[in-house]
Amino acid sequence: MPRGTYEILIIDGSTNDLVRNFVANYLKKYNFVRYIKRSRCNLPEALNIGIKNMRGRFFKQLDDDDMLVSGAIKKYLEYANKHKDYLIFYSDAYIIDEHGNIVGNEDEDSYNKQKLITTIWSRSIGFPSGYLINKDAFKLVGMFNSKELVAEDWEWRLRAIIGKKLLMYHIPIRLIKYRRYKGQKSYRQMIYAPYEMYKIRKQFLSTYAHNIDKSILKDLKISRVYVVASVIKRYIEFKLRLKENKYYRRFIRKIELLFS
Repeated sequence: MPRGTYEILIIDGSTNDLVRNFVANYLKKYNFVRYIKRSRCNLPEALNIGIKNMRGRFFKQLDDDDMLVSGAIKKYLEYANKHKDYLIFYSDAYIIDEHGNIVGNEDEDSYNKQKLITTIWSRSIGFPSGYLINKDAFKLVGMFNSKELVAEDWEWRLRAIIGKKLLMYHIPIRLIKYRRYKGQKSYRQMIYAPYEMYKIRKQFLSTYAHNIDKSILKDLKISRVYVVASVIKRYIEFKLRLKENKYYRRFIRKIELLFS
């Protein structure tokens, strides 16, 4: 893509200078690369900083362990400019391991309005790095919730799709490489995602229920049994060691709180 049609914002939330030192040469060489230091900021705070400081029309998140396919930005913009009635776009993805090797793929579907609502209520659609969002969407929906540290992207999309009735456009092309491996922090956090999503759903309904059509509201159910089953299933899949493992202790505490 031509220089000047995009910018790269690097939001550094670390407490050391490793990132600053790594990107120093890029900052000198490329004027479209910008660096912002905010020590100890969490992921949703970093995203909000990027949105507030961006100069362009579209926001493209790229998490630090994911990659874009060559030519991805150009392809995202082709779809965004062609389908101007949409503010949110999502693509399919390759799955890569810690060494960057492609080990699979995850392809999404296109959804009509009703199916989109019930699907986004039950699970997250796509990956955070696979989204392109028009800046106007944040004016309508608001920023990411800085207190939500596990499913901040999904919580924002609930507000966008169900709360503000926005639509998402599916780009049926694999435009990102999503990294997934067992030692990954986000991989471990996925164990608790069903519980976090359960809490988010409860809070969401308490805020938006009066704005949701009754025909839709009946499909937005919260099942504790489903949450517990999902967490246990994920726990078994991750094969964490028992009592001496801190994640196991947190898991048990989450279950206790769920039924308290």
